[in-house]
Amino acid sequence: LKKAKKRKPTADELKDIITSHHRLASSLLPNFIHSIDAYHMRETIHQCDIGIDDLSFWSVHDAFGTHACDVETMVGIVKRTFHNIHRSLDFEGWIGPRSKDLTLKHILDSEYIIN
Repeated sequence: LKKAKKRKPTADELKDIITSHHRLASSLLPNFIHSIDAYHMRETIHQCDIGIDDLSFWSVHDAFGTHACDVETMVGIVKRTFHNIHRSLDFEGWIGPRSKDLTLKHILDSEYIIN
């Protein structure tokens, strides 16, 4: 077997490598976040099914709701599942600190987390 000779990539090859790397790098974070959002929705549905008798549930893309009499219970479930999922994740290296005053525990007390 012949060994392939190592050579520098041509200008066109280098452009393709850089473009492919940029596409890959720019798609990682949005896809990662989408996966976490999808997991949050799945876990919310599961917890609502456990916690709400005769669950009436609808979803559209990344929004979901329930019958008016179950909204308060669903809001609590949404907050708890979001908190539980995110408390074990370390985004510091990915996105850096966004607010010194905002912490994950505030989500549990937030009035507007799902509005």
